[in-house]
Amino acid sequence: LNAIGVLARKAKENEVRQYCESGIEDSVMEKVKEMKQNLASVPSVAESDAAGPGKVQMELTKRKGTISIIAEYKKK
Repeated sequence: LNAIGVLARKAKENEVRQYCESGIEDSVMEKVKEMKQNLASVPSVAESDAAGPGKVQMELTKRKGTISIIAEYKKK
């Protein structure tokens, strides 16, 4: 049974080695180039901080009566 594990590991190592040697696929490089072109339209961290938290973040962090929720949970 140990031989099966060794053979499986060697096969996986060989597969990874071939993948690394083959280089980056063209479809992946196209996506990387597309992402780099769109990078200019993404706001910087400083701009995002200056704008304040967005609507989703405000809704997720809004207090919703935490104590009453815990009390209801403990009742069950």
